Amino acid sequence: MKYFIAVAVILLGGCAESIQWSRPNADAFQLRSDLNVCRDVASGAIARDQKIRLDIDAVRGDGRANVSELLRNDIRGHDATRLYRDAVDVCMRARGYRLTSDAI
Repeated sequence: MKYFIAVAVILLGGCAESIQWSRPNADAFQLRSDLNVCRDVASGAIARDQKIRLDIDAVRGDGRANVSELLRNDIRGHDATRLYRDAVDVCMRARGYRLTSDAI
């Protein structure tokens, strides 16, 4: 279940983005390339954090799921989505891109 949440967050985070980025002198190929790099970086960070959480949970728990654990997993999924988007945003801005709404 925890692996499913992490994978779903990563896949949906990449597919659900409708954000438009722009950078002077960057063509569509460069934009796509940079965005893919930033998505890979963000996905790697989320996957690493998920593995750390799984290790911590393995040490703490007795293997039984309860309501508070299920709620905590839902919150983690939401947090992972937000963290993924934030990581992509920071990476793209570091590469000189701005959101088109920022450029107006």
